[in-house]
Amino acid sequence: MPCAPSTPNSRPSFERLQRVRVELGLILRQSLPADLPPEFAPAARAGMSESDRSLFLVMTRVLGPAARQAWADMMGNQTDGPVSKEFEALPADADERTRQGIAERLVPYAREAFDEHPDLRAPATDAPHGEAFAKKTIGKALRDLYNPAQLDVLRRVNTLLGTDAEAGQP
Repeated sequence: MPCAPSTPNSRPSFERLQRVRVELGLILRQSLPADLPPEFAPAARAGMSESDRSLFLVMTRVLGPAARQAWADMMGNQTDGPVSKEFEALPADADERTRQGIAERLVPYAREAFDEHPDLRAPATDAPHGEAFAKKTIGKALRDLYNPAQLDVLRRVNTLLGTDAEAGQP
């Protein structure tokens, strides 16, 4: 966490310096990744894919505290099952049937994540630079990090979750 530049009349607060000291201590003691906040360390150690790691790095910068903590908790408890590996390996030209199959198998994991971490339902509401900025930035990151087939799978998961809600399922 970089300190704000000091001006002649301002100095970093004692509390801020203490926070930086604690975070640096954690990084050094636990070999934590320096690019992610400490709350994301369990997920980073669990073998997060490069795309996921980059996306969550963006999210740590644009989301507010509640949503950031929800993402950290979710990623810390995430199990890397076969369907997530299929999603990661999905080629850009994957056929319709493959995309739909992966989306359908991801829905239970997404539903469980939303049930366990309600702040994931509207993650940008407490964003420090506003909801519109957060959504725009996350959308751009998604487009930059995932291929067209993976983006299509994510859209399908979202649609299937919406269909569940319309049918009366949470």
